[in-house]
Amino acid sequence: MCALQFEVYVSTQSASSAAGWNYFRFKSASCPWTTGMSDMDYAIDRGSMTCFRVVTSHSKQWWSARDACTSSDDMLAVLEPVEKAKFIYEFMNTNYVNHRKLNHFFYIGSKRPQLICTPPCGWSSSDPDYTWLNGQPVNYTATASYWHANKPDNWNAETVLSIRSFFGFLWDNITPDTAQYYICERPLIY
Repeated sequence: MCALQFEVYVSTQSASSAAGWNYFRFKSASCPWTTGMSDMDYAIDRGSMTCFRVVTSHSKQWWSARDACTSSDDMLAVLEPVEKAKFIYEFMNTNYVNHRKLNHFFYIGSKRPQLICTPPCGWSSSDPDYTWLNGQPVNYTATASYWHANKPDNWNAETVLSIRSFFGFLWDNITPDTAQYYICERPLIY
């Protein structure tokens, strides 16, 4: 018995490319895609076998965003290994370019265990590190090109990570109690 696993949609009108990259949209039963840009549509990164969903229809605090992803059998996006960070960076810069001038934040799944210091603060290698929701520590060396300049800076109560559109979709540390957009992920299952 044969079963359809992927449908491939190729568009030369809306495609953009960088050296060594081809952009296609895949459709998979484990990562639904309907119209292409709704909060329920997944972008599939076949390299990391991960499906990502960018939620922009409503904003949530970090903890609520984490729970909203979980309630859909997803998790707030864990952007390591670095190939996942690269995919999201390219995907956001290709598909969400209009958000850049609006200074939107997109929560991702990393946090610090506690408030580190009160302003003025500076990053110290002895401070507790950010960890992803899967328990893996953030690898600052591997992900260095995805951080905005001088981030993380631990200003005030900035204990979670986000992708900031105004910074060209680079990472920023922010407080978890402001309602923001967010990015969920789930594994791609064949």
